[in-house]
Formats: sequence, structure tokens, C-alpha cells
Amino acid sequence: MTDQTKLKALEALLAKVVAGRATIPDFIASKNIVPGWHFSTALLAYNGSLDAAMKLHEAVLSGWEWCCGDTCTTLYDGELLIDGSFDDNPARAWLIVTIRALIAEDQAK
Repeated sequence: MTDQTKLKALEALLAKVVAGRATIPDFIASKNIVPGWHFSTALLAYNGSLDAAMKLHEAVLSGWEWCCGDTCTTLYDGELLIDGSFDDNPARAWLIVTIRALIAEDQAK
């Protein structure tokens, strides 16, 4: 997958996840986005599994720290801070910032 194709795939998935309209086929289509990305784990995070959100984060963003506060979820790698994700579902918020961080990493290249 080229960098541009990967970026477009991440942005498309992010838009659907943020809107709460992601479907199983959306997650299946995401299976080759980045090394370590498991579409089934992302789907579980989308549906509320904090364990899955943590597992996905650890697989694709090693070295990034996660923080969940009262109003938002953030990720930080020492250089990039990804924040502004809030959802009634904390696991989905974590998934959102994970995808945002992957986009930011790709754009920083």
C-alpha cells in the first residue's frame, strides 16, 4: 500500500468511526493499513472493548503514551500530541486518537 493510499484509507476510516457509522466491511477493508493493524481488534475497540483498544494501540503505536481524562483522550510520542477525541465510548475515543496518530505519523514523513 502506497503512503498516499494508506493516508486516504486512514482518513476514510476515521471519518466513519468519528461519525459512528463504521461497518464491519469498513474494518475488513482496513486490514492492510499498517503493520500490526488487526481489523477485528479495531472493530472490537469501536464497539467498546478497552482491552482491544489497548492491544491495537500497542501493536501500531509502540512508544506512544495514552491518557484518558474526563473530557478527552490523548496520545503523545514525545514530539506529536494527538488530542481532542471524546466519545461516550472510551474505547472508541482511544481508537479515534490511534487513527489520528497514524495519520499524523504518515504526514510527518
